[in-house]
Amino acid sequence: MVEFALRWLPFGGPRADDILVTFGISTLTFARRLQEVLASDHPPRLSLAERNGLREMAAALGRPSERP
Repeated sequence: MVEFALRWLPFGGPRADDILVTFGISTLTFARRLQEVLASDHPPRLSLAERNGLREMAAALGRPSERP
């Protein structure tokens, strides 16, 4: 999930249909799970820029008006 999100980071995040096809979940669920991974006790090794970018992406995807 993190690798998928990182690939989409330069583009502002994945589209809802890409998330659905890849993971079979909604954009909101994807955003919540990504936030959980980043906040976990053992988060993936990411640079500060990647971590902040993914947090911003997840927050934006979690807002209905911001979803692609």
